[in-house]
Amino acid sequence: MPIDIKCAKCGGKFRVPDKFAGKKAKCAKCGAPIAIPALDETPAEEPAAQPEATKQAETPAETEPVDKPEWYMQTDDGEEYGPVTRKDLDSWVTDGRIDNTCQILRDGWEQWKWAEDVFPELGGAASESPFEGIGGSSSTSGAATGEVNPFESPAQPTEAAPQAGADGGAITPTITRALAETRPWVMFLSILGFLTGGVVSLMGMFMGLAAVMSGEFIVIIAAAFYVFIAFLYVMASYYLFTYSSKISAFMRGKSTADLENALVAQKSFWKLVGIVTAVCVVLNLLMIVGMMVMGGLAAVMVGSAVP
Repeated sequence: MPIDIKCAKCGGKFRVPDKFAGKKAKCAKCGAPIAIPALDETPAEEPAAQPEATKQAETPAETEPVDKPEWYMQTDDGEEYGPVTRKDLDSWVTDGRIDNTCQILRDGWEQWKWAEDVFPELGGAASESPFEGIGGSSSTSGAATGEVNPFESPAQPTEAAPQAGADGGAITPTITRALAETRPWVMFLSILGFLTGGVVSLMGMFMGLAAVMSGEFIVIIAAAFYVFIAFLYVMASYYLFTYSSKISAFMRGKSTADLENALVAQKSFWKLVGIVTAVCVVLNLLMIVGMMVMGGLAAVMVGSAVP
């Protein structure tokens, strides 16, 4: 039976599973330590009556098997759990081990769904867990003092509080979800870029060997051009790979430093793309102007040659 507790400092009220009776936790509002009373210290309370519609919404459909291990859960850093039953999944939600950064899969579904699509009550702020572990982030210190986090995710440590921005905002679930969906595509493009750069560099090397053997200056120029293009591909792919890696680090720790490093890598990629694009535009303009000048000179020469 859940235990209702109240923070003596700020007056915040929370409810935790009875398996954490006798432990300690930290108030999510003010950070003050809260002692969770033992079961024999907790007065029994009758649960408040709920409207029939609410009960039906919280209860799985009668035709839906709740004891069949056909459900899977994936955390935001890619760790998967399952198969488990629907009852287990509901219990994880109740315990706060699933938030709206997690994804859910059921046998028969074609793709993963966000947890808040399966459990609408998870909509809102990410991991609205009312508790954070106290005594520092070290797991050994928590074990030594008996302090726990009742709502700790199955595969990741307690998350740090969102960092507020200049406008009072924070790292929202939308930001986290957008980065999580961006990461696979960024990684795909970086791998494709590395492969393309390798192929182009091989072409440049073969042309360089042919230039040495033939002594043709134009072949040497072409070989150098291919090597330069391969270098650009590798550099762009490196920035994309770094961007993807930093996104993964951010998804694991929710650190603003990792988010900043990811954005710096993204900036470097777009800066390189911008420079290359500007150079290509300038070269094309020079080529067009050169062709126009050469065409004008040819026309003048032809006109002067006509008697």
